[in-house]
Amino acid sequence: MGDKINFEGCISHGPWGGSAGKSWIYKPNGFIKKITIVHDNFIEGIKFYSTETESSHIGGKRGDNTDEIFINYPDEYLTSISGTYDKSLGFFSLRSLCFGTNHNHYGPYGGNLDGTPFSFEGEGVKIVGFHGHVSKCVTGIGIYVMPESFPTGLNSTSADNSMHEMRSRMSIPRDAGPWGGSVGGKPWDDGVFSTIKEVRVHVGEYPNVIHAIQFVYVESNAKTVLSPMHGGTTGDKMELVNLDGTDEYLIGISGFYGDVNGAEAITSITFHTNKKIHGPFGEKNSLGCTDHFTSTASPGKIGDGKTNCDECITHGPWGDSNGKSWIYKPSGFIRKITIVYESCIDGIKFYSGGSSTGETESSHFGDKEGNKTDEICIDYPNEYLTSISGTIGGGTVLSLSFSTNQNQYGPFGNGIDSRFSYEGDEGFMIVGFHGRSSGMYLNAIGIYVMPRSFALGLNSTSADNSMHEMCSRMSIPREAGPWGTSMVGKPWDDGVFSTIKEVRVHVGESPNVIHAIQFEYVESNAKTVLSPMHGGTSGDKMELVNLDGTNEYLTGISGFYGPVEGYNGLKAITSITLYTNKRIHGPFGGKSGVGCTYFASTASPGKIVGFHGWNDCFLTAIGVHMKYF
Repeated sequence: MGDKINFEGCISHGPWGGSAGKSWIYKPNGFIKKITIVHDNFIEGIKFYSTETESSHIGGKRGDNTDEIFINYPDEYLTSISGTYDKSLGFFSLRSLCFGTNHNHYGPYGGNLDGTPFSFEGEGVKIVGFHGHVSKCVTGIGIYVMPESFPTGLNSTSADNSMHEMRSRMSIPRDAGPWGGSVGGKPWDDGVFSTIKEVRVHVGEYPNVIHAIQFVYVESNAKTVLSPMHGGTTGDKMELVNLDGTDEYLIGISGFYGDVNGAEAITSITFHTNKKIHGPFGEKNSLGCTDHFTSTASPGKIGDGKTNCDECITHGPWGDSNGKSWIYKPSGFIRKITIVYESCIDGIKFYSGGSSTGETESSHFGDKEGNKTDEICIDYPNEYLTSISGTIGGGTVLSLSFSTNQNQYGPFGNGIDSRFSYEGDEGFMIVGFHGRSSGMYLNAIGIYVMPRSFALGLNSTSADNSMHEMCSRMSIPREAGPWGTSMVGKPWDDGVFSTIKEVRVHVGESPNVIHAIQFEYVESNAKTVLSPMHGGTSGDKMELVNLDGTNEYLTGISGFYGPVEGYNGLKAITSITLYTNKRIHGPFGGKSGVGCTYFASTASPGKIVGFHGWNDCFLTAIGVHMKYF
């Protein structure tokens, strides 16, 4: 039997061409060994064959030419695709296609080679699937890729070595867009470069939209390339994002788009780097535009087409925003924790060690004196931290509990207020901590986690493989919120569940805000749990998002928060939108108003498994708990 592939973690590129017709996806169980292409002046149809399955015929079967590409897998595999497309049929469709493998080049197939070109050159990856659009002919095509370094001679009966296991741990999907109006005008694609040196955003005053954008790229040979000006006139002013000569790089974009004099255009754009946020440039609600977009956060950078997914993942911090921030990312693995406590957690200290690093210790976070002091001694490498839980209230962490793969420690402290927990995603271990503390108390605590199989396989004698290097090089924080106005009203935290069955959003008409929200969760034993009503009165109507009995799950939230008219400056959530792996639910509420602020959870390779936030007479803040795939 051939090698198996699980596509939950593949990286998607494209589709290139048009969006006319129906969408199609080919994600085979095995690797691609043959492609049949029917073509004349266009790519009329295409069919794929893998070591396990074959696709249906995509597009038309009649054309002047039919060609077959035979791929001698496992020695040969697909690495690149290119082609052209145009609008000569009245809609965008593929005019030509070429494929490349690690051994050969096939094509071009089709007619006009002078259309709009596209290409994916595929350094270090192999193409394992396809997707696109089809009408009378093939209108668009995209690819799924995976790292070339993954072994191809796997024993499919081995859970430890299976492609599914490796790719579940190491890959996440990337949403590449485009966002905005993709019908009308001319498509463009600058391709892939080593990095991005400069972004030039040309903004107009009337209409106040993004008139054009231009990029300065850097190739792998250090040569700079200035892209064409993408857009119309240069606008009234140019906003410059200069990344030259720094270790700052782009990791994501966000913005707004909508109707501008009968055509859809980008009205505002923001650039997110590994260090800061540039923008927004333009007017987010220009001419009433409120359609928001955001790229998927990823452990990589825009421009190089490569990713590194074995990152430390940040959870928390849970607690209060007062106190001084602290981070503990040790070179070795955590061996001991000292906790000073009484009615709350007064202070905490961590100790780590490795065969090459010796024992190291953190600073003491919080107060060193308290009525009780306990120590947790962890028998690493046989024992390691997997979960943390506790309670928060009154601006401090009231209690803490820790679990390892062998034991549970605590609770330390004395609290029955708002509970938080990280129950330990299967296959992950806690490798560091962060939080906030004052001179007297521990105000907040969070964790860094990474795949256990990756962490325990490190060569402790290698400086490059130290935990500090790993976390510094690879971590991407996942923002969990809450977004809105915290420290107003009462905090709440539903905890973590297996999945979410239902969301009930209670919306008011006057004021037009989110009055309350309620969730129906499902525990790991299939028992359903109805959360309390988070907010005040139930509002004028209830919006229901029902995920019961489907394979649909929540992946993110977005919305607005701002002042509530007639409530003496009280700020509340005014609108909320729920994102799933299949569709968008909402927005529910009044979207934005004067003084409102937009928020969005960071897109991630996982699903929402719980919520937390603050409520007063309305829902004032909301955040998420994520389970990562």
